[in-house]
Amino acid sequence: MKNKYGKDGLVILAVNVDSDRRLASEFIKTHDVSGLKIIYDVDSGYAEHYDLVGMPSSLLFDRQGKLVHQEAGFNERKMGEYEHLISTHL
Repeated sequence: MKNKYGKDGLVILAVNVDSDRRLASEFIKTHDVSGLKIIYDVDSGYAEHYDLVGMPSSLLFDRQGKLVHQEAGFNERKMGEYEHLISTHL
């Protein structure tokens, strides 16, 4: 999505809540996270603020910063739905 919609203003933030930053570093080494901005939130302030019920969770904000969609988990079969939500709010 970043490659397709980045030029239109899509920004993807990854928030890591691992208390051991080494675990995050190991994950980054084995997964392509290029194009993501990574925020470390060891106190889980963001997770608590947005009342996240599971990880991973996705939150979509519009250009004005309003939360327009929130979903726990990831389902590859819903990629079309995710892309529609992104393109609608760019």
